[in-house]
Amino acid sequence: MMNSNFLKTKPEGSAQSITSLIPRIMHGPPEKCYFTEDEITDYPGVILNSFGDGKAVFVPWMLGEQYNWKGNHAHLALFLALLDNVLMVERTLVTDSPSLVEMSHMVNRNGAFEWIGMINHTGQITNSFREQVPIYNRKIRFKPQKPVKEIYALRAEKKLSFKQSDGWVEVTVPKLDDFEMVVSIY
Repeated sequence: MMNSNFLKTKPEGSAQSITSLIPRIMHGPPEKCYFTEDEITDYPGVILNSFGDGKAVFVPWMLGEQYNWKGNHAHLALFLALLDNVLMVERTLVTDSPSLVEMSHMVNRNGAFEWIGMINHTGQITNSFREQVPIYNRKIRFKPQKPVKEIYALRAEKKLSFKQSDGWVEVTVPKLDDFEMVVSIY
């Protein structure tokens, strides 16, 4: 589903189209909402280009804005598929937390520590914010910049046990209320 401006492009050189634009959005029952081959355009919906060892993907429409507006799972799936299957981005953070947990992973500028921030969005319903539903015993696996000596959950004010192997660290966050920050000390 796309309800945003679309930049009509034409790939040149080594760039290639990996999807095509279908210009209209249909609403209704499945037996009345389908596309025929003549409705698919020659305009690329996503463009891939490789140069040297690098790859770039260009989405000529507002994919992030569309996800923010409607929260359609297909927009997220497309974004993740481009990262995982097209650009082959290696993940450095993996979790079993539900999708309503927002996570960010940052390294201290001076290389002294790194942290993983967790925000629990279970209390957010459109524009209203309610009390979050606590989330228990969620695993986080991440690739730290350096070997980790200690891990702390700052909001819970407790030291966490962890396992370290093959360049990965695994830690369990016992409880996530509204937010938590997990700090790894080298």
